[in-house]
Amino acid sequence: MNLAGIAISSGSACNSGKLNPSPVLLAMGYSTPLALGAIRLTLGRDTTASDVDWTAMVLKQVLKRLKPELSVVRR
Repeated sequence: MNLAGIAISSGSACNSGKLNPSPVLLAMGYSTPLALGAIRLTLGRDTTASDVDWTAMVLKQVLKRLKPELSVVRR
């Protein structure tokens, strides 16, 4: 995603650099493995609809390539 110009991260901004699951996702009932697999995308004042469309397209392509390697994790 970074190679496509998309800033993406795992975990919350306040837990940057930590490998712990998000306490918010855990409180929402997500399992630890699923919470650890979460990603964070942030919209800003200058984010356009085209930016969102581009991100969705790139994310879809990345997930399509990874799909055979992914195992289904349930809540």
